[in-house]
Amino acid sequence: MRSTVNYLGPETDKPEIYLFDPPPGVPKQFPTIGHDMQIDNGRERPDGLSLDREGFVFLHDPGSVIADFHDEEMLADVYYRKIADLIMRETGASDVVIFDHTYRSSRELMPGESDANQPVMNAHSDYTNDSGPGRAMDVAGDVHAQAIDAQRYRMYNVWRPINGTVERKPLALCDIRSRESEEFVPAVIRFPNGRVGGVMAIRHSDAHRWMYFPSMSVEEVIVLQSFDPRALGARRFGAHCAVDEPGMTGSERIRESLEIRAVAIFD
Repeated sequence: MRSTVNYLGPETDKPEIYLFDPPPGVPKQFPTIGHDMQIDNGRERPDGLSLDREGFVFLHDPGSVIADFHDEEMLADVYYRKIADLIMRETGASDVVIFDHTYRSSRELMPGESDANQPVMNAHSDYTNDSGPGRAMDVAGDVHAQAIDAQRYRMYNVWRPINGTVERKPLALCDIRSRESEEFVPAVIRFPNGRVGGVMAIRHSDAHRWMYFPSMSVEEVIVLQSFDPRALGARRFGAHCAVDEPGMTGSERIRESLEIRAVAIFD
């Protein structure tokens, strides 16, 4: 299919994103420009996918489904362990520390409601050269500081639908082999609790190869390698965003999804 991917727009100061209402006169997000891009159907890849080659894999994994994805206790006690096991199976990691999860929904917002958990429609990577190692040390350093200092870790996102089949705003991912370093621009992300993080905004290139997996079910997951400290150039970062499929009428099922973020440790 062809769809719009929103890339970094005209650059002035360092790009910023506010996950709350910014000070008066300050935009909530850096400017973007939409580009019409080809987004291939990943289900049609006869040779499969690889975390080392494309930077992501698509899996049918009914064993990691839990009864209630909104039960925070079940999420922490059961789902986190299932996803840690999945990452270890796929990567050969010796340990996995899951440190965060985010719910996203495409439902229409009520007046005054925050859009922080809406699908992210601009192309981005979750970490920069600074924020990736910093976040890894913050969440796993008590046990794995030596491995993190030695760059024996990688960071992953695991994404799945939690409200039935995805009918709108699927996740699209960019093949790591199709990007260049100069297309990744560090941006500041500001959280309501005062935490300041770093993400990568992405400049457009016609060379980018995007992929999605239509009609994903709850039993299917995407594993995205979001930061690899040993990789060179743009291969270090994962790139992804939500996109609109052509022909949507507005009557499609609301997309609800859950992202897990993890640090994988390697011997």
